[in-house]
Amino acid sequence: MDLDEIKGLKVVKRGWLLGVRIKQLCVSFRSGRVERVAYIGVEKPERWVEAINERITLMLASKKWRYYATDPGSGGDAQRPAG
Repeated sequence: MDLDEIKGLKVVKRGWLLGVRIKQLCVSFRSGRVERVAYIGVEKPERWVEAINERITLMLASKKWRYYATDPGSGGDAQRPAG
């Protein structure tokens, strides 16, 4: 799944093998027209949420910069976007 398909991230406590409850990463994402949810058992899921959110932020900032650099109305000058 691509980063831009992710709609939400959270940490939930769910049953796992033999009824053991562990913290799992819950990822909401869009696959075509359908919204899906995946539960992933990882060590320290809070760190995964932070890391994924950071990568999404960097990806969005990169797309914003590319837009301003290629926008014909901006005079071809890549200026820092507001916000």
